[in-house]
Amino acid sequence: MKDWDIEELIDLLGRCGAIALEYYDDPPCEFKKDHSVVTAADKAIEKMLGEHFDRPDEGVYMIGEETSSSRDENYIKSALEGTAWVIDPIDGTAPYSNHVPLWGISIAMMKKSVILEGAIFLPPTGELFITDGDKVFYAVAERRGNSWDFSSLAPLIPRKRPLDDGALISVSQKITKEGKFLGYNPVLSLCCCVYSMSYLVVGRLLAYVGTVKIWDIAAGLAIVSKCGFAARLATGEDLTMEVNERFYDLSPGSKKRWSLHGHCVVAPDDKTIDYVFSKLELP
Repeated sequence: MKDWDIEELIDLLGRCGAIALEYYDDPPCEFKKDHSVVTAADKAIEKMLGEHFDRPDEGVYMIGEETSSSRDENYIKSALEGTAWVIDPIDGTAPYSNHVPLWGISIAMMKKSVILEGAIFLPPTGELFITDGDKVFYAVAERRGNSWDFSSLAPLIPRKRPLDDGALISVSQKITKEGKFLGYNPVLSLCCCVYSMSYLVVGRLLAYVGTVKIWDIAAGLAIVSKCGFAARLATGEDLTMEVNERFYDLSPGSKKRWSLHGHCVVAPDDKTIDYVFSKLELP
């Protein structure tokens, strides 16, 4: 698949959701070297998406959470220089594997190391967020057996949560365990980047504080950017949709390869980002 076709992508996301729900009640799990959990659903979804997106003979590549470590440097170089699909088969694997409905599926398209489009599907709620050019579309799908009816898809009118002490802030596990948030705002640690990014643009969260890998955040960045939100790294640099060494560790052999350089804050505007950083004690 070389181009961003929202009809085809919505169909694919629905099929991914069906696979995830097949395993949801009792997902077979194992632990990776970093002690994070991976399920059979992660592997099955990434395998299915690979049939569409992993076609190097056609000049199309895939960077996925479960397969990226198996790629050689020529493949990665070609992916960064050409067309690549950045996918997370299940973001929020920890909640998913514990039967907590805070997980989703994300797909982004990148060309010449710039993220252009993104889509997030949240099967637990049926919510879909998908970009097309400069627009973002939203649906609350109706589930019918193992499929969904996305006929409610319509342009999203973003809602920006005003800055006040009652607004929720989503923070990373690292902040929860090793850092602090010193403001009055209530905080959540959802273990799911795509939920946080999606709920920013519908006004349910004030800000997201995270330190993540490219497949966690790529689709969300496309969505929040096109909704007029801002993102900034703790270094002070604005986080754009470029994928380069300024923002990510891309070093071959690095244990943190594909990770952001530290924490970022995503919020409606720079004023809110300034406020959130002023209340953070970063680990």
